[in-house]
Amino acid sequence: MLAAVQAGNLGDADRALRSAIAKAPRNWALRRDRAVLLQRLGDVRGAEREMQSALQMNPLLVLPPGFGRVG
Repeated sequence: MLAAVQAGNLGDADRALRSAIAKAPRNWALRRDRAVLLQRLGDVRGAEREMQSALQMNPLLVLPPGFGRVG
């Protein structure tokens, strides 16, 4: 996934994250990472939903730049 992001292939990175989340739906770090990616893709609502999921799983999560407290 990181290689796809570094290569600028954000679509492949999103597919990899969705696949990883399907295998580990309670992994807050994957959800946080996808939120950041969706933000870069311009999907503000999707990014907020993923970050909300991450925060529900880990209320002590330090929000990445560009995210205010959601929910």
